[in-house]
Amino acid sequence: MAAATTGFLVVFIGGSLVFVVWAIFFLMWFCSAGTPGENPYGPDPKQTEG
Repeated sequence: MAAATTGFLVVFIGGSLVFVVWAIFFLMWFCSAGTPGENPYGPDPKQTEG
């Protein structure tokens, strides 16, 4: 019984750690700046005029 509980905890903690690492990776990726300049959808709203 204890071995099953220990195995569950190892899998649960390992899976949680993988989820947190992926969440941080995607958060950093989604918050990073895109390609500067105009694209098919219009001008770059962050680009200053002048």
